[in-house]
Amino acid sequence: MAHPPETIDHTTLTRLVEAGVVRGVDVIGHSGGWSVMVKYGMTERMLATRRGSVRSFRKFESLVAYLRPLGIVQMHVNAANYDPESLKANRARPDASARMRRLLAS
Repeated sequence: MAHPPETIDHTTLTRLVEAGVVRGVDVIGHSGGWSVMVKYGMTERMLATRRGSVRSFRKFESLVAYLRPLGIVQMHVNAANYDPESLKANRARPDASARMRRLLAS
């Protein structure tokens, strides 16, 4: 059984970048968007949300906008498992659409 990947939070990533020990960043495409693998020393960790799960960015542009201010401007991109069609399927909200039609009709 696969265990969850070890993660790193935003604060720790910021401190590692400031210390100059980040040796690389991999951007990994998946069906829900993009994730970030941070490499420092002999360690590799996935960027996490505040709650500890692996952070996922829906848009590549959002990911770049997150990394650039930290000083990370070079990264390796692995788009082998990226599926842009799954993003379109996940965004469908027929319940919200019906609710908006009812509100506008009132």
